[in-house]
Amino acid sequence: MTGGVRLSMYIGLTGSVVLPAAFYFGSAWGVVGVAAAYALVAPLLRIPAYLGVAHRTGLTLTRYLGALWPALSATCIMALVMLGARELLPGRWPLVIRVGAEALSGALAYLLLLTTLHRASVAHLYRVLGSVRGAPPAEAMAAQRLPSPPVAA
Repeated sequence: MTGGVRLSMYIGLTGSVVLPAAFYFGSAWGVVGVAAAYALVAPLLRIPAYLGVAHRTGLTLTRYLGALWPALSATCIMALVMLGARELLPGRWPLVIRVGAEALSGALAYLLLLTTLHRASVAHLYRVLGSVRGAPPAEAMAAQRLPSPPVAA
């Protein structure tokens, strides 16, 4: 037995005591306080799980953060673009249009960053997912020629 079940049990027990206490403390600031309490405490409860997995698999913190870097950097840029869009969009526009424009600008920034600066990581992820599904790798798919659709006369 690897001890993973025992570690999960201890994390769950700790969370069942710590999270309600954090929620109670955060409730002084309403729903936002409860959400902030969760956002601060929940990641701390996951540290022992990460350390347990890292110990068993040999995963280093540097390698773990390196794997997270493409998504993390794209998320930070997306947030900045969305905040910028919020400031630049006219306040007289209807709320649904402003929110849609902010979301669209953020999504485009995220995709643009991933497909330019982190293209190799995205391609690697695509190959891994394709091999798990049993699909041919991207190179084999690119080499295949699909028939052209019929042209209407």
